[in-house]
Amino acid sequence: LPLLTVLDRYRVSKEEHQAAEALYARKRLFYNTRAKLIRRQCADGIRGARALYDEHVQAIRSDLEAAAKVLKLTDACTRARELNPEESRPTDEDSLLERVARDGLGGDADVKGRRAAEQRMQACQAELADQLSFAEEVCGHLSSEQDRFLQSLQTELESGGNVRLETASPDKEPWAKQVEELVRARFNPMDFETRGIEDIKVQSVTRIHNVSLRARFEHLLEQLGADVGSSVDLEYLFYVPEPRAPPSQLRSLAEEGLG
Repeated sequence: LPLLTVLDRYRVSKEEHQAAEALYARKRLFYNTRAKLIRRQCADGIRGARALYDEHVQAIRSDLEAAAKVLKLTDACTRARELNPEESRPTDEDSLLERVARDGLGGDADVKGRRAAEQRMQACQAELADQLSFAEEVCGHLSSEQDRFLQSLQTELESGGNVRLETASPDKEPWAKQVEELVRARFNPMDFETRGIEDIKVQSVTRIHNVSLRARFEHLLEQLGADVGSSVDLEYLFYVPEPRAPPSQLRSLAEEGLG
């Protein structure tokens, strides 16, 4: 910006330079504030997810400890029967407490209790793994969304507002609803039958506002003899990137177009 001398074939004066720099400074402050808000919201979301994870893990570990205690009890009962000689076994006159203390819970009860405790421990360990995987997925998604929002803000600031991304839900914006209908019209369940996919749902739609690309497009329309001021019937062009393509490919497309 300080090196800019000519803009749209007009010479930029010193006063215009100063006004542009002051405006850019205010814009940068605004975008930095929005970026801080996004980082804080992402940090709060990750903190909340970790708190829920710790709470669930604590409950699972309590069940795991209870199952471990049952295993220890059944092992102790089995050990007691092995060590006690036949003549020391309880008689019919012995109380139930004495029988348990001396000979354990009994063969069938020990086997059933141990089997149930082992199954519970396996279920708890599987649940712990699921909770860890889910927590990592949530935190990774939040971090990815944060990077996406920050990159869009950076692009909007550096382009002076010429490139802007607008995200909306089909339930709230008519233009997003129209895009959802176009996507659903092109969805064929038979193409995804082998993967068990029967339907799709559009969660959100992001619209790209690119002043430079729009001006280039209108210039091409003028060369074709179309009246830019009148309504022109336009078709949507669906761009399907490679699934393994990096996010930078879509950002480059939003900023520079298809070429």
